[in-house]
Amino acid sequence: MSYNPYEAPQSSFESSMDAPPLFNPAWSSSFAVLFGLPVACFLHATNWKSLGDDSMARNNWIFAGIYILGALGLVIALPLLLWLFLIIMLFVWYFAIGKKQQKFVKENFGKDYPRRNMWLAALAGFGFSMIFFMIINTMMFSLHPELLEQQNYEREINQ
Repeated sequence: MSYNPYEAPQSSFESSMDAPPLFNPAWSSSFAVLFGLPVACFLHATNWKSLGDDSMARNNWIFAGIYILGALGLVIALPLLLWLFLIIMLFVWYFAIGKKQQKFVKENFGKDYPRRNMWLAALAGFGFSMIFFMIINTMMFSLHPELLEQQNYEREINQ
């Protein structure tokens, strides 16, 4: 076989299955930090569904539900623990589920798989995060006005 330096690079990766269009798993995991865990869970669940693994898709939906309901519950009951809960959920999801998809895609497809548009996902994620965190903040300061008063008091002291 002769080598042609002007020929487009060819992949030597042989996969037993054809890759469906996927959201980039690494970027999708990063969206958990940027836009909240439910956005990353949605993208990963969509990828797992495309890959034919319904149980992993279901696990992502469960994590998203726990995140949303846990956040709303903590805003009502223990608002000072909210951010700790959100960070712990992020780490638990990433190391329990998020990395599995990155590893699976890398082992089975490498970098040769059709990519879904991440810009639309980013725009939807931004919209979700704005709405979700506005609801959280509105609930927090309407149910716990003492937190807002304490924040204003500390601001006056620092001035």
